[in-house]
Amino acid sequence: MHRDLNQVQETFVGLAKAMPDFGYGWRSGEGVRSVGESFLHVAADRHVIPVPMGSPAPASTGITADDQTAVAFETRTGLTKDEIVTELEASFAHLHEAINTNTATSGKASTSSAGRYLARTRWWSR
Repeated sequence: MHRDLNQVQETFVGLAKAMPDFGYGWRSGEGVRSVGESFLHVAADRHVIPVPMGSPAPASTGITADDQTAVAFETRTGLTKDEIVTELEASFAHLHEAINTNTATSGKASTSSAGRYLARTRWWSR
């Protein structure tokens, strides 16, 4: 799981760092996320994924189980490229930590996902 996540992390963080500052505001059309908003969307998802497993997002993100908090996180304005890259890196670190915590200490516990109960270790591997 970590190997796959590392590959995704390297791709997104590498792209975020390579993108010039002025490119973060670009969007392909009206009503479409900008590049910066897209990176924040990915970061929000990395924070939200472990919430059903009992690993809340860091309080500083404001993200909870309520989907609207993730939307608020990813639609913030005025962030610099460096701030967005930092958010992206922190979100991947959070997900790695949540995977470690939940598979090491909660393997026999169960959780609900889309109305199905699964062992936490199985939930991570679906």
